[in-house]
This record gives sequence, C-alpha cells and structure tokens, in this order.
Amino acid sequence: MLPSIEVQSDLRIGDLYWLFFSNAIRKLIYARWILAIVLIFLVAVGTKYIAFVALLLLPPFLYLLLGGIIFVAVVAPYLRSRAFVRATMGTSTTLSCAIGPQGVDVRRQGSEAHYDWGAVRDAKQTSSLILMYVDGHSALVIPKRCFASSQQLNNFRSIVADHAKFDVKRPDYWP
Repeated sequence: MLPSIEVQSDLRIGDLYWLFFSNAIRKLIYARWILAIVLIFLVAVGTKYIAFVALLLLPPFLYLLLGGIIFVAVVAPYLRSRAFVRATMGTSTTLSCAIGPQGVDVRRQGSEAHYDWGAVRDAKQTSSLILMYVDGHSALVIPKRCFASSQQLNNFRSIVADHAKFDVKRPDYWP
C-alpha cells in the first residue's frame, strides 16, 4: 500500500489557459462547419436568399466578426482561467493536497475539505495538469510541476487507479 502524497499547488492562470484555449478553438472549428452547412443549404434553396451574405463581408461587419473571433479564441479563455484560479485559490497563494487511501484532502488558508474516493467521478491528465472531477462540475486541478519527482507522480497515478470508483482509462502513456 502506498502512503499518502502531499502536494503544494500554486495554480497559475497560464496552467489553465491552454486548456480553455484549445476548447475555444475546438468550438470555433465546429462553428465553421455549421456555417458551411448553413451556406450550402442557402445556396441550395436559391441565390436570391444569400444576397445578405455580401453585406456581411463589408469592412464594418468584417472587423466586428474578426474582433469577435479573437475575443472568443484569445480573451475569453484568459478570463475563464483567471476566474477559475481566483475561485480555487482565493486569497491564498498555495493549496495543499494530500492524496491517500482514504481520499483527497484539500487545505487552503482558512478552509479544509475532504473528498472520499466515492466522490471522485473522473480523473484526467493533460501534458501539464492533472484534473480530478468531484461531485458535479467541480474539479481539483493539480499542475504536474508541483510533484517533487516523477516517482511521486507515478505513485499518485497508482493511488488513483487503485482507489477510484470509476474505470481508469490508461493509454500506453500518460503525457
């Protein structure tokens, strides 16, 4: 049995930015396909119905459209990342997580929470983050750089795989 692992997390906006940025880009790609389908439908219905599209390509609207795309792709992910970090970290600069056989203990300045393994609904991993989803839509975000060594990270993965109630999907590698 592996002992508990204590991690001091200093979550930053940059840790989450690429997660939200890639999601925004994915949404823009889906929007592009939906726009293409709508335009194909309008062309199929008749060219007299798509005359308004020419007005959309004139400079005032085109600049607004480009500004909206830049906002959705660049600014909105930053704002979401900043809001998540402020909500998660509060006024403290560090967050302490103890992961062990009994569950996950999270300590901040002035508060403490315990999550049994039954409350952990899913755990995912990106190239720089570990995400543990607990009851509902909240997640515990732990940057991989906060682990003291790769062995400590591997021990964390083993604890999650051993005690989690969900089916852990392990690819050939965890980035």
